[in-house]
Amino acid sequence: MDAAAAADAAAAAAAAADPTLDFDPDELRAVYESTSPYIAGFFPSSPGVIVMSTNRHDVVAVHSELISDDPEYLPKIVRYYSNNTEARVDAVAKLPADVTVLFAKRKGERLPDIGFSNLDPQEGVSEKVVTFFPYMDTVAMFKGHIGLRNATSRDVRAPEQEVQPSSINTFTFTAPYASVSFRKDGNEHDPDLLETRLMTLGAPVFNLNGQIVGILSDVGIDCSLKFARKAVYLGEVRSQLRGEQVNWLKGKRR
Repeated sequence: MDAAAAADAAAAAAAAADPTLDFDPDELRAVYESTSPYIAGFFPSSPGVIVMSTNRHDVVAVHSELISDDPEYLPKIVRYYSNNTEARVDAVAKLPADVTVLFAKRKGERLPDIGFSNLDPQEGVSEKVVTFFPYMDTVAMFKGHIGLRNATSRDVRAPEQEVQPSSINTFTFTAPYASVSFRKDGNEHDPDLLETRLMTLGAPVFNLNGQIVGILSDVGIDCSLKFARKAVYLGEVRSQLRGEQVNWLKGKRR
């Protein structure tokens, strides 16, 4: 297949994908039910996700921007939002890039390994996704779809909104319903924007098969675009913890 034919095939595949924000309620319910046991976070409402387990701990990935290097302010408790229980944090390890992992003392049965879906930024496809994060005493959700390369977003506010190309480690996805919380005045210090960052940075992004495709790693003023670190990074946490670049802020090397 020559380059032109390959490009046509990629374009056809992108067109065949569903780029709308129409979600089936039963499908959303199934995604939440399968993934909610893995949604965790720390005080007061910062999100995280269980990416693996050891014999004694759940390993919860959170966003490093929300973690202080001061031992006094490190998270002490992880909260599981599906059953409103808590667990003690025994160790904290800051990895390269923007992911920190919390070793939460597990009280119940070990969860099955969560699935990961790694996306190639060269693929011209779009895929529906959801992200869950703590809000008050429950879990809130953004619905959107991933845009790889020059995928086009379609929603009621911007029928032909262009999504910026992805980098090798991140992808972009649209979540226009997230924009309700923001003021469009270009103020990076807007209280609504700062509050939303605290609630959503590190939140897991799932495809409709319940697999992690990444975590939120940025929230900008153009709030219909979210940037997410890809699952390939999260899936390698176990090997990264053995590396020399890990900064153990609390606890001993596992």
